[in-house]
Amino acid sequence: MKIHIRHTRLATRLALLLTFSFSALQLFSPSSHAATITIPAGADQSAIQAAITGAAAGDTIQFTPGATYTLTQTLTLKDNITLDGNGCTWDATAQPNILRLVNAATLQNVTIKNATARNIMLRFWVNGATFTNITNVTVTAISFQDGKSESAPDAAQIDSRYIQIKAAGVTIAGCQFLRASATPGKAIQLYCAQNTTITGCLFGATRADGADSDTHGWFKTAINITADSKLGNPVLNTLITASKIHRAAAMDDAPANCDHGIYAHHFDNLEISGNTISGWPPSSAGGAIKIRNAQNFKVRDNHLLRSGILLYTYKDTRSQWLKNGLITDNTIKIDPWTGATDIYHGIGYWRNVGTPADPAEYSIRIAGNTLENGLISIKTDPLNVTSWNASNGGVFDNNVTGGSIQLKDGIAQSGNIILPALTPAPDALAPTNESDPELPARSLFLTNVTHHFLGTRASLPAKHHAPAWCLPKTHRGQRCPRPRKRPSRCLHPAAGFK
Repeated sequence: MKIHIRHTRLATRLALLLTFSFSALQLFSPSSHAATITIPAGADQSAIQAAITGAAAGDTIQFTPGATYTLTQTLTLKDNITLDGNGCTWDATAQPNILRLVNAATLQNVTIKNATARNIMLRFWVNGATFTNITNVTVTAISFQDGKSESAPDAAQIDSRYIQIKAAGVTIAGCQFLRASATPGKAIQLYCAQNTTITGCLFGATRADGADSDTHGWFKTAINITADSKLGNPVLNTLITASKIHRAAAMDDAPANCDHGIYAHHFDNLEISGNTISGWPPSSAGGAIKIRNAQNFKVRDNHLLRSGILLYTYKDTRSQWLKNGLITDNTIKIDPWTGATDIYHGIGYWRNVGTPADPAEYSIRIAGNTLENGLISIKTDPLNVTSWNASNGGVFDNNVTGGSIQLKDGIAQSGNIILPALTPAPDALAPTNESDPELPARSLFLTNVTHHFLGTRASLPAKHHAPAWCLPKTHRGQRCPRPRKRPSRCLHPAAGFK
């Protein structure tokens, strides 16, 4: 019995010792030293930099609400800190060019939030290919405004950008990007970036409905995704979701001022979902979304106004293909259809490389979309229809009102509904004069559009279930039920804006 008591007392002492040791570790751990360092109103650039330099891991550099800080130079950030504008304004409008407030080549675990940034760029740009030098960076609730031209070699005002990313693990959330007629340009560029999320952002307006886009929506391109290497080093794993992207109706639609709403190429794994995109024209320089020379993409549940989705395979030494694409449940509203038969007025595909035998396109599925005053045009030459149809590719269950569906013979299709198109004006029967080559225009009258079901929606054949590559691994090899049309999430207001 005494032995039992002795062991009990020993266990109690050990438990107390462990409890004290754990408490001591908590007391002296880095997180326990996290502090908030306040930047007083009127502080200059050197005072701000000194506060950042003196910060410890976990600290927050917090600015004074409502204050305006005049900035003239790049800040050198540290890892593991938060830069909280707290409702202040960072103002670099006195500078002749846009100021790279952040120009980091190495950065870990940093948050930048809650400020108005005037004539300011954030640049997360690793040197070489070591993308993990910049990871886990979040930019949230920043309103970017008044961006002037960049310094040479990117000196054209129309090509000015607010955020550049060549890094891994950057999240842009709840931000606002505004461009006035005096400072037109772009918003975000991804260059060989990895694991990027853009969510809940508002481009070109202060209201989610875009009512003031003629004041704030002077964009050439909102988001550009690109790489300049072979597909061994493309843009990897990008999500663009729940955002509103508006372009000013008053802006000139000339190619020099217009280069697609979202323009993405040379990537692997991209999802564009639940967004509203408006204002880009239905032309070779326009299109709400353009995707080319890439693989593994989903474009779903978007609300696109004035123009739609362009798919391309260009002659290119890097990746001459378009593979594994799903275009589904999008709503596209085009200006009243005048009988155009090009690829720009809805959903279209075009390529200029190889022969029909070349599998430049593979497993592209266009299903469940709703088009008003537009068309689906998949009739380019060359085109390998067998490769297009592979792994359940094809054109299924789309609703087109006031337009048409024009497919190359052999493309798998069923369940599409075409409501009668208005007879175009006589001058609309002339072929288009766009820059991309086009096949001779087919008849614009609904009675001459073949291979499509009219009236009651036809049942989707069982073999046309979703492609294996776009299903969770647990579902691969199993039949996926025919998806039902669901309300588009893109109608919800962007987070953080009225």
